[in-house]
Amino acid sequence: MNLERLEKLAATIEKAPHVDETYRGRARGFNMDTWRCKSVACIGGWTEWLWPKAGRGWGIERVAGLLDIDRPQARELCYPGDQIEVRYCLITPAQAAKVLRNLIQTGQVDWQIIEEERAGE
Repeated sequence: MNLERLEKLAATIEKAPHVDETYRGRARGFNMDTWRCKSVACIGGWTEWLWPKAGRGWGIERVAGLLDIDRPQARELCYPGDQIEVRYCLITPAQAAKVLRNLIQTGQVDWQIIEEERAGE
């Protein structure tokens, strides 16, 4: 794992505005429901935006290479639906940063930590 890149990604996303679910443009906001070419909305889009000239491939393969994680971990970061039942657009920048920092600490992508947080609300 590239710990420096993971922390920079977490810190950058954490500062980003959370754009609403109707977002479909190029604004530099965070929305896990949006990853379109030339957008920076989800974790994958932000990863590619931060390191545009690094890495090879496209999509999950590129995210995995840029963060030095395996493809299943990159997929779990970009598509948390296998772990939690929440509309992607409702995942906040702070929650995404929490998952990234948890990955740094544990080596695991665990979206359940935000489910536990949401259950306590």
